[in-house]
Amino acid sequence: MLSDRARFGIVTAGVVVLIAYGSLFPFAFHACAPSPATLLATPAILDRGDLLSNILFYMPLGFFAQRAWFGSRKRGASKWSVAATAVAGTALSFAMELTQFCAAGRVPSLGDVWANGAGTLLGAMAAVVAGDRLNAGAMLAAFWVGSRTLPYFPSLHWSKYRDAIRPILHAPARPLEVFHYFGLWLAAAAVIDAVTGSRRARWILPALIGAVFAARVVIVDLSLTPGEVEGALAAVLAWNAIARAAWRDKAVAAIFAIFIVEQALEPFRFLAVPRSFDWIPFYSFMLGPREGASRVFLEKSFMYGSLTWLAARAGVPFSTAAIGATALVFAVRLAQVYLPGRSAEITDAIMVAMFAATLKLTRT
Repeated sequence: MLSDRARFGIVTAGVVVLIAYGSLFPFAFHACAPSPATLLATPAILDRGDLLSNILFYMPLGFFAQRAWFGSRKRGASKWSVAATAVAGTALSFAMELTQFCAAGRVPSLGDVWANGAGTLLGAMAAVVAGDRLNAGAMLAAFWVGSRTLPYFPSLHWSKYRDAIRPILHAPARPLEVFHYFGLWLAAAAVIDAVTGSRRARWILPALIGAVFAARVVIVDLSLTPGEVEGALAAVLAWNAIARAAWRDKAVAAIFAIFIVEQALEPFRFLAVPRSFDWIPFYSFMLGPREGASRVFLEKSFMYGSLTWLAARAGVPFSTAAIGATALVFAVRLAQVYLPGRSAEITDAIMVAMFAATLKLTRT
């Protein structure tokens, strides 16, 4: 039987592998002799997308490394332990950036090092705050709220607030968009129930929806859509109707599985000739804009973590739930070779397996 620190250590090692993969891809190296002084001379200024993606990239390292090295007890997690974790993350980032001098297509930056170090620090602090209260619901809730409120910077212009609510006043909601957000917010309701209990979830859910909607009005580049407003309202009504039903968890898991299929196969217009399937993990994330990729990664983290977690909560053995969720996502992503404009790739199935393994190892 592995100890808690050993299990968190395995997750930490997995995070380090992902960091190395994302930092050094496509692994086309050439001979060079990088110097730390050269890296220190690079620009330390990042745009908003790079800043956010670099912070978010290293937050899991700080979180899981803090738990692996210093445990979950706040009493033993002094400011020095958090600082040690942050220094370790910064050192790893420095090593990755230094190696990038020898990697084709990569641009080393001291700004990345500082942002990665800040992300490690925030992750370590979150681990201390969470303590023994860490559970799957809390992690999934963080993914969901994080995806809906990124980039987190508020606007001070009244015109922005007006523009953010204009779509819900003038644009009609598409039925598939309503179902999309109904499925997501219904899963969020189950997450809140797991974190706070059924009685509190009934009022915390609408309060959270209101807070997220208010944030989307205030935060730059975000707005409200009629589909999300109507889908969230439908989720509140549905949750209140089934909250005490014995079959509630099974119904939510089934609806969410249908949602996973629906969002993968939309717009349901199929090609006669299939496109190629991309077997390179996380390829689309590394090609796209950093801020947009971060938002999609957070949302998919919530989706694919919830897919396994909801099935297990409904009574399916965890291993069966993980294998079934991975197979389902792989199947619908494989079907995307017949859909125009969709990224048919292996990444999503890997994410399902990755989050299932994390939930299993951390016993959340």
